[in-house]
Amino acid sequence: MRNVALACVLMAFCFGVASYSMRAVGQAGDDSEDPLAELRKEAAMAQQQQQSQQQSEAKANEMLQQFQAGEYDPDAKELQELEEEEELSKNQKRRWWKFW
Repeated sequence: MRNVALACVLMAFCFGVASYSMRAVGQAGDDSEDPLAELRKEAAMAQQQQQSQQQSEAKANEMLQQFQAGEYDPDAKELQELEEEEELSKNQKRRWWKFW
């Protein structure tokens, strides 16, 4: 009977130490002290930079292909904006007191 009681006490002690250790490890601190959190942030930033670089490269390649095929005109937007401004200025009446 004494051996069973001692075994139960030792098992309870071991269980207590194990549960305390699990709780202590689970509360490692805030994110500033956690090296894995910093690594995750760095990895997310690197992945975002890589995606933006791939998108810009894909857009540049697409523009190059369009330009080589003669379908892309880089000045088309500027010309269209200038024409729209001319249309607006023609439609607007100039006030007599404005000389410039």
